[in-house]
Amino acid sequence: MQDFLTERNIKYRKDVSFKKISFLKLGGICPLVVYPRSESEFSAALLKARGLRVKFKVVGRMSNILPPDGIFAGVLISTSLMNHISAEGTLVRAECGCSLPALSSYLAKNSLSATEELSGIPASVGGAIYMNAGAYGREICDVLSSVRVFDMNASVFRELHKNELDFSYRHSVFQDSEMYVASAAFDTRRLPSGAIYEKISKLSAKRRANQPLTLPSLGSVFKRSNGISAAALIDECGLKGYCIGGAAISEKHAGFIVNRGGATAADYRKIVEIAKAAVFDSFGVKLEEEIEYL
Repeated sequence: MQDFLTERNIKYRKDVSFKKISFLKLGGICPLVVYPRSESEFSAALLKARGLRVKFKVVGRMSNILPPDGIFAGVLISTSLMNHISAEGTLVRAECGCSLPALSSYLAKNSLSATEELSGIPASVGGAIYMNAGAYGREICDVLSSVRVFDMNASVFRELHKNELDFSYRHSVFQDSEMYVASAAFDTRRLPSGAIYEKISKLSAKRRANQPLTLPSLGSVFKRSNGISAAALIDECGLKGYCIGGAAISEKHAGFIVNRGGATAADYRKIVEIAKAAVFDSFGVKLEEEIEYL
């Protein structure tokens, strides 16, 4: 794989610490991380990894992924260098590695409204589309027009309308297929920058007041269950502040598991299982993770 990347001049790094690239600031080592800078490099890396039968995972900002403690037996393909944004009128296209905060800032600066509610989600555009991320009553599918994907089975790029992507609560077609987000087009509307910034500021203040943003976390760990907040159920079980090693259920928001320092992935997983068991024993509700395990 490395010889191929060198020949193609595709950027990569060896023996990368997950503590440096994970939002949780924990984990072991990834032997190889590939950093494509264009669609052609992205598709080439994907096809080569599959051709070599190497285990691989496409990642954005790793804001919703729990890495392993040991050595990851595979390759990460990071989209962090694919972050270009462009606009044609009110239709804005962002590459898969662009962060939602960066996209929101671009839109606000250009007097375009669409993603204010999503502006505090630290995910990349690709990762947010993959899980249909949402906040404050808005999901990313609500503001999408189309998505440019790389279809591994056909080895081609396609532009798919959002109605073709099987969006539902924290779900998209990308979770069940070999298609990968390359970029996305967003429908926006003209609005004064001041009004957009004001809305973002109010939502940011609300987020700071209710979420433990000063400690590393993966955001909300669990999906809502039949409209019921997982955080409320965990709180009812008296688990706020519960800790194992350096990982703890946040005292500020029971839906977050934070790294208070020195946490391991094993600590995090144990707390997840304890929270699930407690909620099931108390309420008969089976919590389902929103996060992913690498």
